[in-house]
Amino acid sequence: MAPPTKYSAEQIEFMATFHNQFLECKANRNYEPLWNPFFEAWGARFPERAVVFKDISLDVDLTEEQSTVLSEAWALRQQVCICCPNINFNNVFLTMLTAPHGEIP
Repeated sequence: MAPPTKYSAEQIEFMATFHNQFLECKANRNYEPLWNPFFEAWGARFPERAVVFKDISLDVDLTEEQSTVLSEAWALRQQVCICCPNINFNNVFLTMLTAPHGEIP
């Protein structure tokens, strides 16, 4: 049975587009080439602001305090991925591979 995931089906599909690059980085034990393009694309597709401030439209300016909270949340998301790439990516791909009939849970 696949481990539970906190990612949506759309996020899992997005992460799958980085699978080959992830495997190359894993083989070389150097994930640096993965992170910049991954986070740039992730941030464009899944704005952290929409997660942190669900009730504030993206076209509304944030206060200084809200901007600080957003920056800290984005830094934490990146830190978790960078510190535990095998846990995040491997769990996502294991989830995909073990889902019945190729469905994304």
